[in-house]
Amino acid sequence: MTRDSRYYEDRLEKIAKERYAKLTEGKSEREIFAMDEELEEKTFVPALTTRIAYRLPEARAYVEALEKHADVTDPSAKFPVLWISTSSQKMPFGGEMMRANLTRGEMLALLEEISSDSFGDDLAEWRSWLDAWEADPPPRGYR
Repeated sequence: MTRDSRYYEDRLEKIAKERYAKLTEGKSEREIFAMDEELEEKTFVPALTTRIAYRLPEARAYVEALEKHADVTDPSAKFPVLWISTSSQKMPFGGEMMRANLTRGEMLALLEEISSDSFGDDLAEWRSWLDAWEADPPPRGYR
């Protein structure tokens, strides 16, 4: 089944609402106000989609590495990953070559951090997520 970015954005909205409810449960208005930055980072959908926009090249590198090495079963095996970071200010045109040697678990954890979603070890779903956002990238910023 082909899914578009709207499908994944809807999932993200649901995840954000559930996360907000969990983080603020039992807290006073004052405590919630003090959590403003954390809540924005973890539950504000425009912030979450902006993170996806900036880290999409990195996510692509992880998905491709996972697909390339899908037959490797050793959980401690590390795989080379290479991407151009578009969030770095070190290069004059906004890109910096990034390299890492990561295990399958580390790549999946980073994909979850980027996407604010979890598809576990389902490479087909990660590929669908990546293709959807690359076809219709989210905006790079909301302020």
